[in-house]
Amino acid sequence: MKIHYTLHFKLKESGRSFPPTYSKKIFYKPDYKFFDNDPDNMSNISVKELEYGGVPRLVVIAHTYNRSQKRVIMKTIYVIWSYQMTNWVSSGKWTRR
Repeated sequence: MKIHYTLHFKLKESGRSFPPTYSKKIFYKPDYKFFDNDPDNMSNISVKELEYGGVPRLVVIAHTYNRSQKRVIMKTIYVIWSYQMTNWVSSGKWTRR
């Protein structure tokens, strides 16, 4: 599948100083996979622990699949703390895939 990066993703990636290799590392070898059940998002979530700002952090990418065009659409990238992931799973916002 071809990967398409939205403008929002590109702005967040460069604005937050993520190395350009992180998105593919997270997508192809995530530590965790979820689905975001928020009706406004409805995205696949991939999470991987990577170094960010000199410390290990959980880096998240939200993406969707466009099967007819055979491509992945990367929507955004951001960092979270482990308690946030735990809370979102416990609340049902994210479900494991």
